[in-house]
Amino acid sequence: MLNIFRFRHSERGLALIYALLLLALGAVITVPLLSFMNTGLVAAQVYEENTMKIYAADAGIQDALWKINNCRLVGDEGEEFLFNYKDTDGVLYEDVLGHLPPSDPDILDVVYPIYYYIEGASGAVNGYDVMVSIEYRSQNIFEVISTQYDPETIITPEFVNNNPSEFTSIKAWVSTVYGDYSGITQNAITSISQIDITGQGSTDPLEGEPNGPLEFYSGAWPTTELLEHFYSQDIVGLDSYNSDEIDVNDYPTIGPFYRDGNLTIESSEEGATIKLTDTIYITGYTLIGQTSKFFLDLNGNTIFVLYDGDGSDFALQIGSNCTILGSGCIIAIGGIKMMPNIDTDNYGFILTLSVSGLALLKPRGDYHGTLAGGFNEPLPSGKDPISVDLQNGNLYWDTPPTNLHFPTGDDSNNKFGILSYIIS
Repeated sequence: MLNIFRFRHSERGLALIYALLLLALGAVITVPLLSFMNTGLVAAQVYEENTMKIYAADAGIQDALWKINNCRLVGDEGEEFLFNYKDTDGVLYEDVLGHLPPSDPDILDVVYPIYYYIEGASGAVNGYDVMVSIEYRSQNIFEVISTQYDPETIITPEFVNNNPSEFTSIKAWVSTVYGDYSGITQNAITSISQIDITGQGSTDPLEGEPNGPLEFYSGAWPTTELLEHFYSQDIVGLDSYNSDEIDVNDYPTIGPFYRDGNLTIESSEEGATIKLTDTIYITGYTLIGQTSKFFLDLNGNTIFVLYDGDGSDFALQIGSNCTILGSGCIIAIGGIKMMPNIDTDNYGFILTLSVSGLALLKPRGDYHGTLAGGFNEPLPSGKDPISVDLQNGNLYWDTPPTNLHFPTGDDSNNKFGILSYIIS
């Protein structure tokens, strides 16, 4: 019994041994586990920092794209901005206020690239400042390089070229992304399929005459995606209007304007005028001038409705209570029903274009411009569909204005986009 007691008494240290073994095993596992976790945290931090650097550099690319689209001197139009450049003698000019070379006639002796800085007290973008260089390569092609750097650092294009590994840069090639669709505007009516002229409807010129109505048009026709991109450049940075109604009496001028959804435009007071000062961009069903009388001054601008009708007949309807003034474009992806009054003393060229639907016009007054429809869905009868329907109105074709806000290939309407993009 004494031996058994002593044997059992000796077991009392086993628990401590097991505990020590477990602690040792935990130490062996915990140290590399903590090291692994620390490595993961460091990697995540590095990833976040690199992402922020890329975002900062990308902001410079987008800023340069805006300047290429808006700071070229086209005719007498174009924004000015501050930039630096060297002339052919190597003389550096800093903080020059001008238009984007080579469009500025006062700044022709330029050795590319021009460059400028986007700076802030604690970093302009995600804690970083950005240097952007723009080089004119050939007709309608620019090379843009955007480089992020710490706010306390001073850099130049030469310094970045000599120390590329110290910075995050993005290189982009920018060029025009739209074709020439001016052929659509060269006819009183331009129709992808058949034209229907009924009642007292008439055109001048007549069908078969130069610039008269043209069925089964085979020229270049814009896609939804192209026009979406073309007009979206006009509303960059805008928030969607937060109501589905506009009271003309509250908006004597409007534009640029963005509405993501349906929209109704009416007036609480008869005789009010709403004047467009830039593009009106709407993504839903649009009703204008259905219940109250007012004036709509296009003022050379565009109403663009990115909506196909969603099964209904028309995406955009303009009623007889709306009197249209001036020149401009009225464009929808889906069908358009136009029944407006036309001001006989202040009329202009109006391009009404349904990209993939029926364009129906029943004006009250003489309409001047082009009516174009792209509906081309096969009919159950096997007959060709009608793309344009002119009812009881007079349509006169006039020479389109050179500043018509529509992709016509004219330099004033050229929009630039990114062709390719490299991160380094």
